[in-house]
Amino acid sequence: MFFELARFLPLGNRCCHYAWGSRAKNGHIPYLAELFSLPDNGQPLAELWIGAHPSMSSMVNINGQRNLLNFLISDFPEEILGEPCLAAGFKTLPFLLKILSCEHPLSIQCHPDLKTAAHLHAQFPESYPDSNHKPEILLALTPFEALAGFRALNEIHDSLAHRGLFHDWLDLWEKGSFTVDIRGLCQALFAMPEAAVQTMLLQAKNTLDGNSDPHPCEQMFLRLLQEYPCDRGCLFAFLLNHICLTPGQAIFLPPGQVHAYLDGTGVECMASSDNVIRAGLTSKKIAPDEFLQTADFSPAVPQIQAGDLLAPGKRSYPVPLQEFRLTMLEQAGLNLADCPETPGILLILQGKGELCNPDGTCLEAVKGSAWLRPAKQKSGTFTPLADDTLAVWCEANV
Repeated sequence: MFFELARFLPLGNRCCHYAWGSRAKNGHIPYLAELFSLPDNGQPLAELWIGAHPSMSSMVNINGQRNLLNFLISDFPEEILGEPCLAAGFKTLPFLLKILSCEHPLSIQCHPDLKTAAHLHAQFPESYPDSNHKPEILLALTPFEALAGFRALNEIHDSLAHRGLFHDWLDLWEKGSFTVDIRGLCQALFAMPEAAVQTMLLQAKNTLDGNSDPHPCEQMFLRLLQEYPCDRGCLFAFLLNHICLTPGQAIFLPPGQVHAYLDGTGVECMASSDNVIRAGLTSKKIAPDEFLQTADFSPAVPQIQAGDLLAPGKRSYPVPLQEFRLTMLEQAGLNLADCPETPGILLILQGKGELCNPDGTCLEAVKGSAWLRPAKQKSGTFTPLADDTLAVWCEANV
């Protein structure tokens, strides 16, 4: 195969149609449908994947043939990944970029660290498809809600004990052989018989439905229960912090941090992994044992980042990782001569721009297009061509 690798390469990407994704309703067009001018076929639009994860790799059109990016990297590792990535031990694109758009809550979940991921992948490859960890950052494009990080134990206990609605759970935790901490409280929840959980949830719903002054945790509990009736994961409304982001704000979630995205659209950037350990709010299989082994049960409120302003319109969202570095470009350009010689992906969210290659050829980058910068491409520029141009740039951070 012959083609020029020292230039911007357009990427073909696919959407996932998970049930929690956004749908057209009341004249409202879902974010992903508007971004790609997609017709309404009734399917929810949940995630766009851009990267080289084998579960759903992006594609590169070369000489009229579509090539999976993960296979292309296997054939040309030095040209695409570059020496710094290879020296750091990466054998594929270190990061996975997504647009996530949800109008229903995702599952209560966490992601394993490297050691745990390798163990889970070896033991349960059908459930954990790779051996990589999955730290991630979520950058809000619209108002965005999430549950993330455990509240302080005394706050959790007080909100659960406030009306006596969850006495059976608390009684099992306090009198059973469970540790007197958040992990023990979660372990007691998973240990409760299904019938007892259903009775407790129904009684709590009936009591709270008629209450004129519910606590914010109780409001969240009722909201989750409406979406997932009879799911014990609804009780995490009392355990986790409610996070609200405005466009341009971000949260970083390290491995082990428990979270559930609730509503909104954002750019996700993560290590290249699809390992998810679920604990509730899902029709998929939950894994209490793996969750109890992997989750970080220490109280923590995720820090809301506004990003670091590098230049007018150019804002970076630093993370303590080698896998990726994320930058928002709002009517701002990009000069690859100023970037390290590592792979990167540019995604155009609004407006349009011009990409210029080292050989002087230029391409129009329209809204919805994604472009790979191979590490071999040592120079090149992106210049916005419209006043509303918005793009994200993700690059390896080695």
